[in-house]
Amino acid sequence: MNIRTPQKYRRVRRRNVFPCGRILLMVMMLFFIAVGIGIYENADMFRPYIDQMASTAVSGVQNQSMTMAAPPPTATKDPASDLVSASNFWERGAVSEALRLYLPILDSVPNDVAIHYRVTLGLITQGDLERAIELAERTVTANPFSSDAWAIRAWAYDWTGDYGTAIASALHARQLNPENARAVAFLAEAYFAAGQTQRALTLAEDAINLDPDSFEAYRARAFINWYGLFDSVTALRDFRTAYDIALVTNPAAAGLIAVDIAGIEIGNQNVQGALQVLNGVLEVNPENTLALYWTGYVYLRQVGDPAQANSYLLRCVDLDAENIDCYYMLGRSQMSLEQTATAAESFARTIDLGSQVARHYWWAGNAQIALGNCTSALEYLRPGYDLVLDDGDIELTGNFEYLFSLCGVNLGGQTDTTPTPTPEGSEGDA
Repeated sequence: MNIRTPQKYRRVRRRNVFPCGRILLMVMMLFFIAVGIGIYENADMFRPYIDQMASTAVSGVQNQSMTMAAPPPTATKDPASDLVSASNFWERGAVSEALRLYLPILDSVPNDVAIHYRVTLGLITQGDLERAIELAERTVTANPFSSDAWAIRAWAYDWTGDYGTAIASALHARQLNPENARAVAFLAEAYFAAGQTQRALTLAEDAINLDPDSFEAYRARAFINWYGLFDSVTALRDFRTAYDIALVTNPAAAGLIAVDIAGIEIGNQNVQGALQVLNGVLEVNPENTLALYWTGYVYLRQVGDPAQANSYLLRCVDLDAENIDCYYMLGRSQMSLEQTATAAESFARTIDLGSQVARHYWWAGNAQIALGNCTSALEYLRPGYDLVLDDGDIELTGNFEYLFSLCGVNLGGQTDTTPTPTPEGSEGDA
């Protein structure tokens, strides 16, 4: 049997007067006090060690905090496969598809001049000049010592009408490499655009002599012969030579030269030949706004099918909302379809985009008069009239005065030309 001793009879352990724990605590306190006094009295000696320890501790906390807050690293896609695919499209002449792959990966190849050159050239051939300028600058940034980079920059600025910058850029490209035929060819085109036809023709010949396989050189000479010397036979021969060379050396540029060839066919009234060439371009590059514009032009002005023209021109402005030529020709097709209100919007857009072509202002005013709105019409006719007086186009001046008279404005009959209400203009009234 287990007999439990009542608690009050159990032996109670006696408490020590000086417990060991308390003594240990007192010893430690005395030790730390002594250490503190020692450090205080020798502060100059200990300060560097204390500062280093504190700095290390703070740095450790900061690093831990940054590591905890940092997001997980984003995986970067290897652009190699896209570069290969884009190059395959480029070699087939499919500029739209090539650009769709090239543009998103340019940041992955910031110093690759060849790819930046391709993208700039592709944007020029597609008629996307604003982005072409941006990419031309990036091409030069990729390698400021590349003659080709400065050459494509010259061509981009030439297309936008900034001939001074184009000439300066081409001259610099030539300085970097005097044997660069494309730099000389682009310099020739820039001088021609600046009104120096003979000098430009000489430079184009020099470019061909430098490199008989330069499509840029043959295109430059063709361009000068066609638009400057009005020699369509020589121009067409050179355009076709340039086209054949481009098909081998740079298929993506062949589409642009095909549009050039179509332009000559249009001038020669070879409607079917022009449409055949243009349709061939659009089959490969459905987003080529130059080809879309000229196809719309041919259907409107030479075939007489405004509905067909309208479809191509709508595609053009959908792709490029700042294309002055496409908006103007779209307005013309809409007027022919008796879509006057819509046409007025297209002409207004043409002017808002910065057109300085007097004929564009005439059509904008004409559309407003057709809507019965002379107040709005005069807002276009007055600046347009100033432009046509500067141009010296007597026939168009008379047409402006006719519209003024419809709105009750008498300008004093400054011309003897009998005005017509719908001026068709020359074949080049783009």
